[in-house]
Amino acid sequence: MSSMIQRVIEIIKRIYKNKVSKLLFFFSKERIHTKRYLKEIKDCHKGKRGFIICNGTSLTAKDLDILEKLEEICFACNKIDKIFNQTLWRPTYYAIL
Repeated sequence: MSSMIQRVIEIIKRIYKNKVSKLLFFFSKERIHTKRYLKEIKDCHKGKRGFIICNGTSLTAKDLDILEKLEEICFACNKIDKIFNQTLWRPTYYAIL
């Protein structure tokens, strides 16, 4: 893995305070590793419900606090970190698109 990608990973881990279970990176050089990783985690939450969290004006910290309390599986991406100063919730999976 290139040093630039490693630096990006470390910055993201610091921002998310290591609460993100898995970080999905779709860099072209890492695509093979990402495909392998996705095969490894396939069905790991089978039978459980999950939530896709989208950034938007209707998203509130209160909604996320409920998901945090219930320990729900959540997917989020991009600028979801803008709400982190209002909640302890962090996504289970985070994608950079």
